[in-house]
Amino acid sequence: MIQQRSDVTPADAWNLSKLYSDDEGWNSDLNHLEELEPRISSFHGRLSEGIETIRAFLDVQVETGKLQERLGYYAMLRQSEDAGDSANQARFARFMQVSSKIDTAESLFAPELQQL
Repeated sequence: MIQQRSDVTPADAWNLSKLYSDDEGWNSDLNHLEELEPRISSFHGRLSEGIETIRAFLDVQVETGKLQERLGYYAMLRQSEDAGDSANQARFARFMQVSSKIDTAESLFAPELQQL
């Protein structure tokens, strides 16, 4: 018989506390990631202004990449813990939605950088 997730002892479960100690921290970082999208978009068409603008854009891009990786691993691992849990499904879907917006905003810059 397959155990319910709630019946698994903590010693036999993943410890995700190094990523996020609770869902509140994850939600806070997801909101921050979502707030970065307009910052990324604000650089569109401006990279030719000079090296400082490119550096500022790359700094934001690195920040978003780190957040996406951490948020994504947490959401994916929580969903893997119990794919039938609607909260895990919703968390992963929210991450994918925000991440898609970020990826779309960042995709506009490859041609701009190549042109420079």
